[in-house]
Amino acid sequence: MRTNHAAAVLLAVGVAVPLAGCGSGASTAPGTGVSASTATGSCPTSTTRSFAKTRFVADLGFAAGSFHRWIYKPWRAGAFDKGANGRTLAIAKAVGTAALDLKLLKDAQENAQADPTLCPLVAGPLKDAVNAYDSLKSRLVGGDLSVIGSAESAIQGALSGSKAGGLPVTETETQPAG
Repeated sequence: MRTNHAAAVLLAVGVAVPLAGCGSGASTAPGTGVSASTATGSCPTSTTRSFAKTRFVADLGFAAGSFHRWIYKPWRAGAFDKGANGRTLAIAKAVGTAALDLKLLKDAQENAQADPTLCPLVAGPLKDAVNAYDSLKSRLVGGDLSVIGSAESAIQGALSGSKAGGLPVTETETQPAG
């Protein structure tokens, strides 16, 4: 049973990590990985992307839900502490989740940048969340867990900004098959 569980985690990480690098085809500022509108700090005057708000809500909801389920709650429960039962598996799940969430947050950022209502409200918090996630994967693997609290703050900021813009986001938890 333990072998099947470990194999499933390795498969999930193997699938999630390459997906984290996938882009949506949006233009980026050279060498930064940040969309051009983010780099200039400007927001559009009209929506520049189809279903930007809907896509934003879905991306942020999945990212927040999986972050809380697979990273934040286990961290608060001490699952990542040295000597904790199931620590290696918990860290492997967290690293895979961080890779997937980074992709979701980048997509949410692009969708927010395409909407004149969302852009001024969530551009800053989403940029903070993406920056926190950029370092989250490597720091989790290295055993540095201090970044989890800052990632939580950044996600809460994005959720609050979205709610202020009239788009309350419901966290969506994903459950593993099995």
